[in-house]
Amino acid sequence: MQKLFIILCEGDHDKLFTYQVLKNISIKGRCFSQEHLKVMRIRGGETTIIRDFSKQFRSKQLSRNERAIIKEEGNADNAEEIFIELLKSGDQPCDIFLLIDTDKKKIGQIRRKIFSEIGKDLLKISNCCYKINENKKIFFIPTSLEREIERVTLKKIDNTRHQDKQLAILKIFMEKQVPWVGEFGQLFSS
Repeated sequence: MQKLFIILCEGDHDKLFTYQVLKNISIKGRCFSQEHLKVMRIRGGETTIIRDFSKQFRSKQLSRNERAIIKEEGNADNAEEIFIELLKSGDQPCDIFLLIDTDKKKIGQIRRKIFSEIGKDLLKISNCCYKINENKKIFFIPTSLEREIERVTLKKIDNTRHQDKQLAILKIFMEKQVPWVGEFGQLFSS
């Protein structure tokens, strides 16, 4: 049976990166941002999006392989807070991931916060990934996505506001077969 995925991330580049990773393994994703929720005045925010998407998924109203929500939160603190709120709200009918850079947020900080908020510790399952349980995971990008892209491709994704150019840089980055990128993609195929 196919799974439904919710991926929370910090910023726009993370959202585009996640979209491309999923696309490469034939999973379609819908992208949302915190700004989108404000503009659309969606009551209940993430909860409403998840509930509606889950209903559409279960009733097979979605297009083939459309089974992911990618939500950009604007910064690491917001992404972490929404992730914890979703953990507190109980069992979601999906796998929930937090994708976060390690340049500003440290693994220990997030571990302590999750333990103090919900009483559970993180279990390391790979170089970059920790789990709370089988369907709630946190993936830590070494340093930041932007720095990793520049290190590997010698191109700055921040230097362009055009999404087509950003996607072209991401494509070059993903073709370099960076180990942690493959590790991230594996989370959705297991």
